[in-house]
Amino acid sequence: MTGFTSTIRNEKNIQGQGPNGGAGLAFSADGSLLAVGESNGLLSLWDVQATRRRWQITLPGSVTVWDLSISPDGQSIAATTPVLGAWIGKLDSGELVSQCGGYVSIDGVAWSPDGTLLAMVGVQGVSVWEPISKACRWTHEFYGMDVAWSPDGQYLAVLGKTDIAIFEATTGACWQSGEIPGADLRTIQWSPGGQTVAFGVNHSICLWSPFEKSSPWASTIPLSQQFAADTPLPDLAGNLATFSSQPHQSPVQCVAWSPDGKWFLSGDSGEPNQSGQICIWDMANGTVSASLPIKENIRRLQWSPQGTGFVSAHANSLFRMWS
Repeated sequence: MTGFTSTIRNEKNIQGQGPNGGAGLAFSADGSLLAVGESNGLLSLWDVQATRRRWQITLPGSVTVWDLSISPDGQSIAATTPVLGAWIGKLDSGELVSQCGGYVSIDGVAWSPDGTLLAMVGVQGVSVWEPISKACRWTHEFYGMDVAWSPDGQYLAVLGKTDIAIFEATTGACWQSGEIPGADLRTIQWSPGGQTVAFGVNHSICLWSPFEKSSPWASTIPLSQQFAADTPLPDLAGNLATFSSQPHQSPVQCVAWSPDGKWFLSGDSGEPNQSGQICIWDMANGTVSASLPIKENIRRLQWSPQGTGFVSAHANSLFRMWS
């Protein structure tokens, strides 16, 4: 464990062209390609090994491409737009295939694990679509900013600005929901095992086990329920566990699980007038194994599918590759 964190280094960088920074990140299944989204609607695909751009296009709306998702078969890529729902293109060329969701603004998009459905969230709510036929399976008015499929494809976790909900993927029934007053929520991710979702709340990190039936899900979650950062994570039993992320002096902006579930990343905004931090958590004991000071605002973190490294997206359109 210590060997991993002691040798972590920023090997390569991709310098984007968007004037207001980068946001969206998505790896191909084999980890050889990386799609990045930027401001001004810029979307590009990069060869990770050669750090060479394959293609670049400008999406409709010319605003920041906040979220990206590559289909499991590596054939298609979906991106958020502010006016035309989800943009879907060919991964190898960037050629438009279709636009799904109608004339709406969306903030988050995600392919289902089997690649047959596309989930999207925004100001109009959360919905699931068949991307080829453009048929809507279901829609719900819950306003979301980020969306994630459970690994088995049975549930959707949706994060709003101050609340969170779990939906049954087939029916759209809202299975669990709750509000976190005063929170500033950004991104959400399922653990690889599919039992826990993680998200940042202000300067802290929350781990929620929605299938834990022994603890009731309250409509109001007391943020005072804080645990020491060195408390073993498996011992934080219950429906919701919040632990203080001491290294973060600014709001936690993004989180990411490693593919094997052994490591966890959290990144903060570095505001105001402070350097950002990327924290690498050892999930075996709940401790911070490494804290990486970053000058730039950290907007998104993404592990490579092989778990050998990760990418961070920053507000100055810099994309750092770590290994």
